[in-house]
Amino acid sequence: QTWYAFDYATLGTASEEPLDSIRWVAGAWNADFTGEFDAGRPRALDFDAEGTVAYVGVFSGGDTPYDVQKFTTSQVFTSNENEVNSIPEGFKLGQNYPNPFNPTTNINYSIDQTGFVTLKVYDITGREVATLVNNRENAGDHTVTFDATNLASGVYIYTLQANGIRLTNRMTLIK
Repeated sequence: QTWYAFDYATLGTASEEPLDSIRWVAGAWNADFTGEFDAGRPRALDFDAEGTVAYVGVFSGGDTPYDVQKFTTSQVFTSNENEVNSIPEGFKLGQNYPNPFNPTTNINYSIDQTGFVTLKVYDITGREVATLVNNRENAGDHTVTFDATNLASGVYIYTLQANGIRLTNRMTLIK
């Protein structure tokens, strides 16, 4: 099965691209939903800021989940400094500026090693509206200008992916 990035607040996919990996320790979580958990259909995952609530989006097709299931835990999770999927020191996605913007904004990002980079923009429903970077980039700091002249006012999500790591931020277009 393929899992997708998911933003519970928007009830839609934040990315049409599959996530690289998801680790889930089921014993630490308590289910807090009604109905049956359809183990064959969960396809999206989002966590609250504290990491104690997980929302699982269950899809039957299309972009919007037909059910969102909530799992909670009281355990405190700590990171392992040697964890393979940790974000490298030099891998950063800056907040766009200006924000809010009309109609252009700048997005800064840094990558710690040369590699293939994608920087995409999605509307609040998860539909891709722009690909700003889609090529091999040298390590270092980069800036891209996003022109939203042909887009409606609203909140947009931008996602940087490189070397198996993905970072996401939000920006607001006001016309």
